[in-house]
Amino acid sequence: MGGLSLENADIGAEVRHCAFKEGISLTAVSAGLDLVERSGDLKSELLQFAQGPRFSGAFRKAVRKRFPSNLITDEGDWYDFLDGFVLQHRLPDGRRVVEHFVAARRELPEAERQMLLGWRDVLEGIFEIGMRDGPALRVINLIDEMVYRVRSNVGPSVFDAMRRGDFMAARLVPIGDE
Repeated sequence: MGGLSLENADIGAEVRHCAFKEGISLTAVSAGLDLVERSGDLKSELLQFAQGPRFSGAFRKAVRKRFPSNLITDEGDWYDFLDGFVLQHRLPDGRRVVEHFVAARRELPEAERQMLLGWRDVLEGIFEIGMRDGPALRVINLIDEMVYRVRSNVGPSVFDAMRRGDFMAARLVPIGDE
């Protein structure tokens, strides 16, 4: 069975074009489009930061726990792991990688800092595809039955293959007040 060996993974090179593949990572928004567009670059920077020497021990330990065979056979599982590690995984000091990233990047504008810290409030679930709403997509969370307006940080074309009534598993993160 083919797969990506963790021993030879060049994660940083893959992140920019794959971390948001197939609309898996979507962004619920009420803020301006600039933050949505900026979120893709910030996510890539955050993933690179997480894979630096500062977190190598915690990263390797989390990888071994999630992938004990050291072989990834599903690309989606790898990106799900990366998202979980940077946004939700508690490090030995009790903080998350995203919190360390914001603390280290003092030059970030306040709106971007708040957006990044808001990503700690991840909403994971299975969503039924509703209707297009301009560059956004309306989806219904099958657990709480709430409707969410989502945008993708790779642009609205990611929604083109999605049809009303289809389902998707996604991790939504807030931008702005949502």
